[in-house]
Amino acid sequence: MSVGTPFISDIINDITHVIRLCQIRMFTDGTSLFIEVDNRDRAAMLTDDDLDAVTNCAKARLVTFTETMIISTKSRVEEHPPLHMDGNILK
Repeated sequence: MSVGTPFISDIINDITHVIRLCQIRMFTDGTSLFIEVDNRDRAAMLTDDDLDAVTNCAKARLVTFTETMIISTKSRVEEHPPLHMDGNILK
């Protein structure tokens, strides 16, 4: 089954193949990476690795990200270690 134009399909295929540690959900207007672990530091490390892979993939395709956000089901979100994407701390 083909998804969108060849360019969009290529981006989707590329991103889904570079994600190694997180789970991914793709929507019409965005993509979500998520991970379930008990250790927040480990979660941040694993997520940062996949965010680096997504960033490199996007740069190769000249794709930029316009908005990022972190959502957590844990209480005291302020205790989460920072996540990084393209050299920036995600909020």
